Amino acid sequence: MSPSVTPVRLALVTLLGLSTLAGLWGCGKASNNVATVKGTVKNKDKILKSGTISFYGADNTMASASIMSDGTYVCQGVPMGDVKVTITQPQVGGLPGGGMPQGPKVTIPDSAPAGPETDPTLPGLVGKPETTNLKYTITTREQALDVVVN
Repeated sequence: MSPSVTPVRLALVTLLGLSTLAGLWGCGKASNNVATVKGTVKNKDKILKSGTISFYGADNTMASASIMSDGTYVCQGVPMGDVKVTITQPQVGGLPGGGMPQGPKVTIPDSAPAGPETDPTLPGLVGKPETTNLKYTITTREQALDVVVN
């Protein structure tokens, strides 16, 4: 005598199967090998007030976060292990290739108020993973890391 398939029994078997799949999906290797990293970014002793910090893992995985106006960042999905860190800042003014737009010359009087404070210029080497000297090891799933560019 075979057991009858009732709607309740079918629903229970389906629910059990879906919950098993969901559990397996969440246990993938990638989700266990990433961290949340947070800290501050400085260029020598000055806090950077804008830009992007990126973390590059050995297997070409990458995670990025914006640098906030107080110099802090929170980056999720950072690969665990050895990483290279790059810092980039937005281009301000000028044209692609380094040229400046041509226009009428303007004389600014000495008594003019100062413009907004800008971030100190970063060395070009820290903007690319191939040339950066910023190298760290991420060892915990939540890690504090203050980055100082010299």
